[in-house]
Amino acid sequence: LSLIKWAKKNIKKPIVAIGGINQKNYEKILNAGANYIACSASIWKSNIKDPLTAVNMFKK
Repeated sequence: LSLIKWAKKNIKKPIVAIGGINQKNYEKILNAGANYIACSASIWKSNIKDPLTAVNMFKK
């Protein structure tokens, strides 16, 4: 999270967080300053059969 905060402060481009993101930690990542998240494993490897339903679990 500290790297995301640093990047948000020092880089004038959108910040994309990739890797290890799931329903338990995505809000912390967004609140730290990430503009976007990439969370494919937590969608495709979830117990939820419908990918759209899994994606909707991430809506803030």
